[in-house]
Amino acid sequence: MKKLLVAVLALSTVSAFAQKSLITFGTFGDAGNSSTFDVSNSTSDDGTNETSTTNVAVNYTYAISDSFMAGVTLGNYAADDSATNFTTAGVQFYYNLDGTVNDTCYVGLHHKVMTYGNDDVTTATSLEYGHRFAIGSRKKFNLAFSPSIAYTMSTRDYDADQDDMVESSLSWNWIKFDVLF
Repeated sequence: MKKLLVAVLALSTVSAFAQKSLITFGTFGDAGNSSTFDVSNSTSDDGTNETSTTNVAVNYTYAISDSFMAGVTLGNYAADDSATNFTTAGVQFYYNLDGTVNDTCYVGLHHKVMTYGNDDVTTATSLEYGHRFAIGSRKKFNLAFSPSIAYTMSTRDYDADQDDMVESSLSWNWIKFDVLF
């Protein structure tokens, strides 16, 4: 009975410290702004005009099991020019091929909706394949280098009388890191 109690206690202790959460850092765009995790504010002055931009982007993914992960991504980009302002909301799903969260190949499915200040809406769906390479850990945080390749299909629905813009792209995300905790 004591051995069973010790085994159950040990198993619950290990599972209590299992890494179930993931935050991604990557997908950098113009001026170094990230669409995955970024909190920045910048001001520029060219002598005649002073412009200000604020970018807030966060994401969080939770491991439902060792193979399946689900998460959300939220963002807000605000500039002095209201036509370039947008908000982002999306969901993401990952399937880890090796049945582990860290140091594994994975397939991801992402769906995002971006709403612009002029009421234009862009919907994007991405299919991603990548590998998480464990780099190191500090306390309960593990850092993984996570390069991937993604195929994205997007549609921009213009509020005006313009035709919708449909676009497909293939991208290699080689500057991408995941923090697992």
